[in-house]
Amino acid sequence: MVKQSGKPLETIEAWINAPVAQKREIVQDMKNRVHDQIYGWVTNLQIIHVDFDKNNVLAKIVKDEATNDIRLEHIEIVDYGLPGIWTTTLKVTDKEKFTTWFEARWNFLWKDLIETLDNEEKGKEKRMQKRRLSLTQTGVGRIAYKHHDY
Repeated sequence: MVKQSGKPLETIEAWINAPVAQKREIVQDMKNRVHDQIYGWVTNLQIIHVDFDKNNVLAKIVKDEATNDIRLEHIEIVDYGLPGIWTTTLKVTDKEKFTTWFEARWNFLWKDLIETLDNEEKGKEKRMQKRRLSLTQTGVGRIAYKHHDY
């Protein structure tokens, strides 16, 4: 088997250090690309890959050094052995039905990464709330109003 380019998301330094919003964009882009690729295999080759977990989708991330933004350049779906790959004699032409199945499968396989992003977001919001509270309690966060006689 030929080694494919890319790495699992959680091992890519640029992704690890990116803001949660950018991470979510990358995950959504990956999801869309994986969906389209597997749907293409189902409709054209009559094979279905069901083991597209976060370790079986390799990514190449590019970081813009000027803005520190990251973007997904390339993905590779790997691990074509059993039980992850199946042949099918059914012709799946209804993309909506495929998408329903795919969404459920994606959410199951990527659940821990999605929960990690949710927890990162919640943790950031809690830190911001604590900071706002401490600034208000010390008087630093109070707004000074000028009194004007009109």
